[in-house]
Amino acid sequence: MRTRPLALILVSLFSLASVACDYEFKDEPPPSAEEQEVPPEGEVAPEEEEEEAKPDPSGDRPELAPGKLVASNESVPKDFKRVNVLDLVAAGKATIDSSSVGGDKHEFFDGSDESLMRSDGINPLKITISFTEPIKLRGARVLSTYSDYNWSMTPEGGERLVIESIPEGVSSVLILPAPVPTKKISFEVLRKTRDNFVHLNEIEVFE
Repeated sequence: MRTRPLALILVSLFSLASVACDYEFKDEPPPSAEEQEVPPEGEVAPEEEEEEAKPDPSGDRPELAPGKLVASNESVPKDFKRVNVLDLVAAGKATIDSSSVGGDKHEFFDGSDESLMRSDGINPLKITISFTEPIKLRGARVLSTYSDYNWSMTPEGGERLVIESIPEGVSSVLILPAPVPTKKISFEVLRKTRDNFVHLNEIEVFE
């Protein structure tokens, strides 16, 4: 007879405990966004990893402006005459302008492939020669090192011409189909690999 009341008491206590647990779980607020799947110290959350993996558009390498693609030649024709740009500059008959390099930009035209100038972090390197009297431009040669490179030449009064994919340390010669009278020639050289500092050895202009 005494066991029955004891059993009823135990059943009642068990029922109350179940209700209390159920109430506690139901009323517990859901975890906040910060509390969900917090990675251990030193690890990166998957969504952060995805965000870090996205390429940064600001880091994309610049490209040359569009122009007419032309083939590169290996050598300068024998009947071409090299324009001595530095002699013309000394005589006040030509000027060299470039926002890409400092005061040593004249070394680009010193006739030596051994000289080397580096741009001030500007890719492409831009340089312009202006003459007081027009020359009959027939072609040009460019040499850049430490990276494959593209380059362009735009004579004033002529077409913008682009040469692409020249291996580092290899001279590239552009030959015009016919002479172009001009008083200004603009060059651009684009470094294609590594950093954005263009290493330019020489530019030669031919009549």
